[in-house]
Amino acid sequence: MQRCSAVKVGHWRENTTICALAFFLLANGSEATSNSFKEDEIMKLCRVAKAARGTTGIANNRLGKLLEQLQAASAAAQKLSLAALAAENNATALVFGQAAVAAKQCGTDALNELKTAVPSALINVANTAAASGALTEVISILQHNGDQGANTKCIVENQGSRAASYKSMVQLGCPEIFIDQVAELDKPDENVIGPTGFKQLGTTETTITHSGCTDCIFTNGQDLASAMWGGTTAVKVGAGIIQITPHSAGSANAKVNAAGTKATAYKLETDGSSQLQRLYKAATGPIHIPEPTCATTEDDLLTQVLDASKLKVALKPTPLALGQITDETADTKLKELLDTVAGHDSNHAQHLVKLLGQIQAKQVKNKDTELQDINKLATSNNLPTAAVIAAAEVKTAAAKKITCTSTEERVKNKKTEEEQNKECSTKKNGVHRKLRMG
Repeated sequence: MQRCSAVKVGHWRENTTICALAFFLLANGSEATSNSFKEDEIMKLCRVAKAARGTTGIANNRLGKLLEQLQAASAAAQKLSLAALAAENNATALVFGQAAVAAKQCGTDALNELKTAVPSALINVANTAAASGALTEVISILQHNGDQGANTKCIVENQGSRAASYKSMVQLGCPEIFIDQVAELDKPDENVIGPTGFKQLGTTETTITHSGCTDCIFTNGQDLASAMWGGTTAVKVGAGIIQITPHSAGSANAKVNAAGTKATAYKLETDGSSQLQRLYKAATGPIHIPEPTCATTEDDLLTQVLDASKLKVALKPTPLALGQITDETADTKLKELLDTVAGHDSNHAQHLVKLLGQIQAKQVKNKDTELQDINKLATSNNLPTAAVIAAAEVKTAAAKKITCTSTEERVKNKKTEEEQNKECSTKKNGVHRKLRMG
């Protein structure tokens, strides 16, 4: 202070100017910082960022189940179709053929769901990853700002003072940038992103900065090279979730506006396009991927499509249309059919699954063919070849039947024609005799 004393130096006017400039610079140096962020509010945002990253696990889980249904249906349909071709009688062929149709439908249903769900899931995962990353990076800047030195306090536990133990990014609860694997989830962390909205953020606007302190450059706004922002116009950072209204000294603030994020059963009650609304929709989108409509393992799916009650419903239209059964006799006749094929009058699915594996079909071996159980053909990946052979043999047998039937029909028709002519001739002669007698 002696340098700024006009009394001691003797050059009052010159030194007063120097003193004024010094105080001006000191004042602006202190005003290059403004309000700090509340540690507990930053931790809430970290939890949101981490929970949002869980979207990938939800999508993987839900899509994986549909893919399992598709794979199970394909494997089951292959076996059932081959069994229908290789069956020794029409009844067995009819039962397994109908079950094959049902299995193929399970596969079609899963494929149709996947066609819609996969593109949507990819968009949701990309959006949540981008938002989570952007939010985490802003927090990382704030955290690293205060990690060095004693006078930079952008994240503080209480106004003007850092926590006794300054928290790392992991301790703040933020997600890691890179991951090696994803845990499969049914839904996000309900304590963060729940069925009713963002539990950590509420559904209103929240101020996430302290007031009246000058410890953080990140909220300072004025037309100075030393200020973070060149003015006092509000800016949005961290995927647009944090809104900072910069100002000099202790007049700045930062807020998170969660208005419109109230939800019911993971669906927003008020649809909108705010950043948090979009994040909520992206994070919960995969939850709404439909559950499988059929079993997701081959064994369970075979049991499902060979269930007696399902088979009776599926089988009924064909024999009904052919006049082989009536509405009144359908239930009895179809049960008799299933009893015959299964070889038992109860637990049809169990016995039909067993029979399915034991039906034999031909496979290629050393330029020849040999019979093999369907289950063993499946294990050796020979089902496709066996199906081709079985189909060819069915075609050959059908062709022989048609040729034979045609010859028989021609002979039969010729006999019928001769008999009709003879009968007609007899009748004519009888009439003539009657006329002569008359």
